[in-house]
Amino acid sequence: MSNPEKVKLPLASSLQQVVGALLFGADHPLTVEEIRTCLKSVAEQEGEESETAALFAEASPREISDAIESIAKELSRLELGVEVAEIGGGFRYQTQPSCGRWVRNLLKQDRPTRCRVRRWRRSRSSRTGSRSPSRRSKRFAACRLTMS
Repeated sequence: MSNPEKVKLPLASSLQQVVGALLFGADHPLTVEEIRTCLKSVAEQEGEESETAALFAEASPREISDAIESIAKELSRLELGVEVAEIGGGFRYQTQPSCGRWVRNLLKQDRPTRCRVRRWRRSRSSRTGSRSPSRRSKRFAACRLTMS
């Protein structure tokens, strides 16, 4: 029997393939720098065993950006209802707005999820005064970034 620790997995054949998998598996929008860090970390863990991991670790920010752009163009060309979106400096997969009614039906939601801002504790002096428009807009800026 083979040793489960020695099982060799097939290697990704392109930087685009790896970047696409990272975007899909991430729980938040990934920045180009986070992707580079991940690529370098895997190469360090693999050591000299994987030439492919070492090649991906040397990818420049421009090459990673090009891979993301290529994924976005390919998704658009294929019209799969999924797109790559830049959110707050990071990238993520999301459904296209034109497909929202079907996704909401699948998820049993009446309308798109709205960001709910928690009330924070205010000092006694700020409870009597009103919030300035600039503070109010900063408070809801994060909500606008997370809505699709």
